[in-house]
Amino acid sequence: RLIFMPHCSALCERILADEGVLLMDCVDVHPCPVDLVPLDSDLLSMEMPDAIRVSDVEGVPSECVTAVARSLVKVQDAAGAVGRVQSLGVLGESVVGRMMGMRVQEYDPKDDDLGGFGAEGGADAGAGIGPGRNAPAPEIDAMLVFDRKVDMVTPMMTPLTYEGLLDEVLGIECGFVKVGASVVDT
Repeated sequence: RLIFMPHCSALCERILADEGVLLMDCVDVHPCPVDLVPLDSDLLSMEMPDAIRVSDVEGVPSECVTAVARSLVKVQDAAGAVGRVQSLGVLGESVVGRMMGMRVQEYDPKDDDLGGFGAEGGADAGAGIGPGRNAPAPEIDAMLVFDRKVDMVTPMMTPLTYEGLLDEVLGIECGFVKVGASVVDT
């Protein structure tokens, strides 16, 4: 049994086929789509440390884009369709485009109470992707998807604020940070 997290890539599938592994009766290939890891009550992480290398250096962003888009669709399946989605950067736009494509592919007009229209019943309300009977009420009002190249500093900030980073690295005592001369030396 071969288990891939989150899924078997096309390259790996091709190598397994070329080596004859997929043709064996005793081999089963299964995806294990554990892609979102909850870090806090309102913070999810994908833990994709090689995403920039794969998309920029190797020039193959499609696998990362698909993984992120699939995860965002899962979030919307759980929390309701997000009303406003915006993107920033080339890869951010690719993710939103792929996510919208996935939402359109899974859309079933028979499951929609309003005949393919959004809550207002107009042609532009919901762009034809209605909420459906079984969809949860939206818990997320807006989603911003941005390319990591737009802001490369934020992932290096371990706490969520600059003050938290200063406290973790240097220590804050009574509202002051004591630093050696070598830190502020220019």
